[in-house]
Amino acid sequence: MENQENGKFAWHITCVMHNTRTSQRMIDYEVIKGKGEWLSPHQELKLVEIIRDIVIADNLNILAFNICADHLHFLLIASNELQVRNEKLISYHFKR
Repeated sequence: MENQENGKFAWHITCVMHNTRTSQRMIDYEVIKGKGEWLSPHQELKLVEIIRDIVIADNLNILAFNICADHLHFLLIASNELQVRNEKLISYHFKR
């Protein structure tokens, strides 16, 4: 939903741990799913710290945040520049 006054959008972002969900695309292509990756409490805390650092560094506006062992959600208010910031979050994950 766009705010006409400032051109900002509310983005609901969900990140899912590898192999913890089955998508329709996986079913359609008969993907054989391996063992799911689940975060330990220590890993959850580390991930929150990493996301906090990115939020502070990029001055992001996070309205809500929820982390579980197999996924996380956050509600971000941002302009269309979200694609660049989202790529930063994803690239950080692949560097680990």
